[in-house]
Amino acid sequence: MIFIIFLKFRGFAKFLEGKFSPTPMGMSLIFLYNNLNIPIYDPDLRASMEETIKRVAQGDISKDDALLSIKEKMKVIFIDTCRRQEEMKSFILKFLNDMEVEINSLLIRANS
Repeated sequence: MIFIIFLKFRGFAKFLEGKFSPTPMGMSLIFLYNNLNIPIYDPDLRASMEETIKRVAQGDISKDDALLSIKEKMKVIFIDTCRRQEEMKSFILKFLNDMEVEINSLLIRANS
């Protein structure tokens, strides 16, 4: 639940007609991660983290070992994204510009 609140607070998603939906900025991040092969949203990464947490609950590994494992995976992604900031910025700006052009085109057609 905290993650959903964070996404909404940061403007990446909103509740619309009872459904949780990404905003244009949220969509740009999804496309960014996908197109630049940044696995932060990857279901396999999330599944791996959940499996690690499950192992803690089963007593197979300690909480500290689990946190260290997850932290190391996320650190690799964080360092990569820091190195690619300009590439990411360019991608998001292009995506949002393209989206604005598409919206304007739809509005023109709707008013014709």
